[in-house]
Amino acid sequence: MCTKEQAEHIAKITRYGEGGRGYAGSTRAASYATKPMPKHLADSKASTTVVAQIEDPIGVENVEEIAKVEGIDALFIGQVDLAVAYGASSVADDVVTRRAFASSKRPRMPVSL
Repeated sequence: MCTKEQAEHIAKITRYGEGGRGYAGSTRAASYATKPMPKHLADSKASTTVVAQIEDPIGVENVEEIAKVEGIDALFIGQVDLAVAYGASSVADDVVTRRAFASSKRPRMPVSL
């Protein structure tokens, strides 16, 4: 993920609602149409987690804006792809983690490698 706009799009299409994904009541999560719609919608909202994968220098530049998007719950830093993109010799190269983590300042935003 590289931009705030991509993050907004992903956050929207991973959830039911206006402009988001359509309702699917015949799924396993909806107990194959036996769970009442309001219960399924509430359960889905409570249990959906969206992780933004940052694996490009453009994504690193925009990671603070990506992390602010409502519906983005965590960040995953694709350190191997970043190492290649930055021309680093390994994922242990300081430039990879320093740039990725330095720009992520949202309080309590889980970040993993």
